[in-house]
Amino acid sequence: MRVISAPFEGKLTTIGGLAEARALDSVADIVLAVTPGEHVVPYTRAGAKLGYVLVRGDFAPAIVDSLDAVDSVLKFTIEDRV
Repeated sequence: MRVISAPFEGKLTTIGGLAEARALDSVADIVLAVTPGEHVVPYTRAGAKLGYVLVRGDFAPAIVDSLDAVDSVLKFTIEDRV
């Protein structure tokens, strides 16, 4: 499992690649805790996560590769706080 965190504080404008990420063979589930338009902050407490990703794999390297594959397609666009 990996918690999805915002890299900085701001307004979440789009979530891209969700269907593609969920379609990856190793992905068991992706749960989002936010929707576009919400104010987001970096993950420093449970309520601040964007969501989480669950992947399956037999070995640690395969799990890391799966999480990296999700990271390559699942994109969150955040407007910098101004």
